[in-house]
Amino acid sequence: ALVLAVTGQERDMEYAEFLEGLYDRYGLVIALDQARLSGVFDRHAINADYYQRNQQALLDKLTSAGLAKEYSDATALVSGRLS
Repeated sequence: ALVLAVTGQERDMEYAEFLEGLYDRYGLVIALDQARLSGVFDRHAINADYYQRNQQALLDKLTSAGLAKEYSDATALVSGRLS
């Protein structure tokens, strides 16, 4: 549901943009960039590696669900298109 809410049904979105959308719309902190923006990173001094692992884990789950695709140039696209 969050994928459709952020991407819409008619377009693909780069994964970084998708993460920004999750943060902007719902305040969800997945990756290091959003942790820094929210102040969570500075307040709680959590290792940056945890955010990177969290970011990759979400991408892996989206990919296995058919909602994202990773390309050889390190680009990842998230899609809300219903097939």
